Amino acid sequence: MAIGLPNAIENLSRFFPHLPDTLVTAVSRCYQLYSENYINLVTWYRFGRNYDSPIEPLDLYSIAPTDITSIPSRKIGTTWECSVKSGDWDKNLKDFVNTSTTYRSFQQRFENDIDWEDTELYSTAMGNVRSGETWKTCDSEDEIIDRLHSYDELYNRIKEEGYKTQRQLRSETLSTDPLQDKRHHPPEFSEITIDIGRDGELIWYSGTHRLSIARILGLETVPVRVRVRHEKWQRYRDEVWNDPSMDA
Repeated sequence: MAIGLPNAIENLSRFFPHLPDTLVTAVSRCYQLYSENYINLVTWYRFGRNYDSPIEPLDLYSIAPTDITSIPSRKIGTTWECSVKSGDWDKNLKDFVNTSTTYRSFQQRFENDIDWEDTELYSTAMGNVRSGETWKTCDSEDEIIDRLHSYDELYNRIKEEGYKTQRQLRSETLSTDPLQDKRHHPPEFSEITIDIGRDGELIWYSGTHRLSIARILGLETVPVRVRVRHEKWQRYRDEVWNDPSMDA
């Protein structure tokens, strides 16, 4: 659900299918601005005002893809949040390369030129469908193949045009239904998202397809958004913020 407003706004075009494009665009833009201000305010009220170093929920950081090495045993919380948490949530991590079926399958496809039908990702997806479940909303083999080939397009686009932020991509793409495709949400929430553990370890949270492609292409950096920082790490940030002479 979109933050802060009822679902009705996303159904506006369904109830009023002949709205002028200029009005649709204006409503979408106003809601995006509202969303950005809302998440900034909530983050400051719940966390930011308690610390010295700033916690900016929509800031992006340039990070080497190979520095994101860990994946949580169990994901907690939502992509929408930007918070500071104590506890042991940054423990018992798994290795991203060895754990991610997506990454291994992308290696099989893009490094070894294997057909999608021979990858782990295809086997996993078909296993879901055969058991009566769906895989990423796909419920047939044809839909699965179409989805997998869309990753070919993503890989080739990044390889040929370079890695672009979601905000850049949004500015280049004309939507036929902006009220329904969530263009009014802050695009930063669709970036590669990480958490930061107590010792500064970068922990993957979302964006596995783009992160996998970036690693395979050997990109030096990618833009990432920080979702959760461990409280101990945030306290360390405060120390550095207050003492620039620290060798951080």
